[in-house]
Amino acid sequence: MEQQDVVSDSMLYLVSETKGWLRFLGIVSIVSGVISFLSIFGIVIAWLPLWQGFLLLNSANKADRYVQEKNEVQLRETLKPIKTYFVIQSIVVGLSIIFSVVAVIFMFATGFGLKSGLNSLFQQ
Repeated sequence: MEQQDVVSDSMLYLVSETKGWLRFLGIVSIVSGVISFLSIFGIVIAWLPLWQGFLLLNSANKADRYVQEKNEVQLRETLKPIKTYFVIQSIVVGLSIIFSVVAVIFMFATGFGLKSGLNSLFQQ
């Protein structure tokens, strides 16, 4: 058996095992987006989990085709939406960290966090 055949078989196994999880996470992301769309603030950000869900479902569908066709081009097509998903998720996580740090700095700069915490301790 050639080295290329071993790599192809292992990739085929990984993709076939992963496509169910991609589909599950895609559906969960879409449901999350629909639920967040129902709230006032959620309307602003509901497109993000919807987009990510459709990317994951698209990747799962392309994974089905890769398992059937077993060619490298289809494997690349399967991985492209996953790359986009991780780029979007990385940006979201980065913005969340920045927002959290700014919020904590704002709380301590205004004394909000310190005052409310100390007042509750000493009023008991």
